[in-house]
Amino acid sequence: MGHQSYILYFNTEEEKKKIIDTLNKHNELNKDPIAWKNFEIGEVINDCCVVKINKPYKRGRGANYNYAILCSNGGGRSSTFSYLFKNQIPTEGFNNGFATRVGKTNFKNSTKIYLDCDLEEIHRKNFEVVLKQLKQSQETIEETMDFIHSKCPCCGMRVGSHCLDESFECGLISREEYDKHKIHYDNPKY
Repeated sequence: MGHQSYILYFNTEEEKKKIIDTLNKHNELNKDPIAWKNFEIGEVINDCCVVKINKPYKRGRGANYNYAILCSNGGGRSSTFSYLFKNQIPTEGFNNGFATRVGKTNFKNSTKIYLDCDLEEIHRKNFEVVLKQLKQSQETIEETMDFIHSKCPCCGMRVGSHCLDESFECGLISREEYDKHKIHYDNPKY
């Protein structure tokens, strides 16, 4: 098994919607091990895009279709084909001959399609990023609060009770920080 690519032909928006619904159903079945066993399906389908066909085929499976959805999965080619055929989706494996019929410009102008599983993955990744940022900011707040409530190593007073001059004298802030904040402290309008 290896990475497999497919061409799914259509002309109308209804046919396109049927293909996308079928792909979403395929990926939904893929999540359930029992359904995966009962239905012939391959691995999750992803990397979908729509292309316009410059030179439609005159005969064969792709005859008279002006558009195609290109997609792929990690394996299970015969199972995926079987599933798509059962759902009456005109399908064939990607080949170099098809690439010349589409043309470079149409490949560059292809439109990405996000299936439900793609959106779920994007939301999951975004959630993880936000959660990580929240944890980091929470840790920063906790570290700051711990520092504020700790004892000063120099004078033994609580760090949070120091004024600017005391913080500098005890070595809690650098000369640079002291000078930066001293300007605002001495002249609040500045």
